[in-house]
Amino acid sequence: MDERLQKDIVRLSQDYPDMEVTEQPDSSVHIRVAQFALPEWWMPSQTRILLVIGKDYPQSKPAFYVEPDIRLRANGQPPGGSGQAEITGEKWMSLCWQAPWDPNRETLWRLVKLLERRFDLHD
Repeated sequence: MDERLQKDIVRLSQDYPDMEVTEQPDSSVHIRVAQFALPEWWMPSQTRILLVIGKDYPQSKPAFYVEPDIRLRANGQPPGGSGQAEITGEKWMSLCWQAPWDPNRETLWRLVKLLERRFDLHD
């Protein structure tokens, strides 16, 4: 694991001390955050998130996933632009939420904060 990724992981762990980091056989790194709070218009009130960081990080943006049971409280629908994925034997929901990725300034912490803001939009 390179120095930049290690630094980003340390920063993210300051806000999410329960996160779990695992290096994969393909040299990617998986970060699981066990208690990611969701705004009141989502159910359940919290979920797990998975960040999949490729070996070419930060040149490529990490992929992110949430547990597949997330729904809007008002209508029971999953988030817009969602799909299903299986990663290391676990079922996850992918989200097609796009944002610019500048490898010179973006970090894992900023990506997770983007997810927080995106869930605030309730769609």
